[in-house]
Amino acid sequence: MQGCFAAENVIAPLSYASYRLQRDENTVGDVERWRQCEQPLFMLGFALHPAYADYARALPTTKVSGLGRLPSIAVYYYRRIFSTEDVGVIRSDMLDWMEGKFTRTKASEFKSSPWKYWRWVGQQRPDSMLPKLAMAVLSIAHCATA
Repeated sequence: MQGCFAAENVIAPLSYASYRLQRDENTVGDVERWRQCEQPLFMLGFALHPAYADYARALPTTKVSGLGRLPSIAVYYYRRIFSTEDVGVIRSDMLDWMEGKFTRTKASEFKSSPWKYWRWVGQQRPDSMLPKLAMAVLSIAHCATA
């Protein structure tokens, strides 16, 4: 049951935004605010959250989701968040993550704590930049919904 509440906390802002966009009473301001949201960042956070990654993996490839798009989004945000051009093999690591090959560690081993999960994975994969990106992106998402 606790997992349902955690999932609701992650999904609620997107659901509300989607509802607002589908209403007949939407104003131009509503549409502009949604357009200004960083939808790729939201979807990257969704994909990197260990409890919801399988749902993200099942999404089709669009401008902001899917196996064919999220590795490039990961590269973009790594450069932007950490102000660097050195992205190592983050594109390859993100592809492995999206294919479920990056780690065998299960989200259930960390009782709904994505930061502990990624800290552990970072210790297992010290050369990868993906855990660092995941913790940064999930921290942004957490601050935005808190």
